[in-house]
Amino acid sequence: MKVKKIAFVKCGGEFEKREHKSANCAYGCMACSACISDCKFDAIDYVNGVAVVDEEKCKGCGKCAKVCPQGIIEMIPAIGQYYKVRCSSKAKGKAVTSACDAGCIGCKKCTKDCPADAVKVEDNLAYITYDDCLNCGVCKDVCPRGCIVG
Repeated sequence: MKVKKIAFVKCGGEFEKREHKSANCAYGCMACSACISDCKFDAIDYVNGVAVVDEEKCKGCGKCAKVCPQGIIEMIPAIGQYYKVRCSSKAKGKAVTSACDAGCIGCKKCTKDCPADAVKVEDNLAYITYDDCLNCGVCKDVCPRGCIVG
C-alpha cells in the first residue's frame, strides 16, 4: 500500500530565532517564495519568515520540494502524528548556535532516548525513520533546542 505524503519544511529559524545572530544559517529557509509560487493548492505560506505547509491543503505532489533552492522541503508520511526535525543544518554545534536559536546541534540526546531506535544523527543532524517511529514524543521532549516538533 502506497502511503500518502505531505511536504514539510525543515527549518524552524523564524525571525526572532535568527534576526539577532551575526550570520544567517546557510541551510535555512531563504523566504524566496519558490515553493509558494509552485504550489497549486495554496498550501504554503510564510510564518515569521519561514515557509510552513498547511497539512490539510497539501496534496503531496512534491513540486515544492523540487523547486526549493535550499533543498529543505521533505516529503513525509501523512498518516498519523509524526515527530519531525525542523532543521536541515549539517553544521557543527557552535556554527549552528551562532546562526540560529532553533537549529539541531547534533547532541544525540534524541537518539539515546528513543525507545524504537528511530532517530539517528548523521552529519550533525537528527533524522527520524518514520517506519520505525512509535510517535511517543520522547525525542521532542529531550531535544534541548526544540527543533523536533510534533
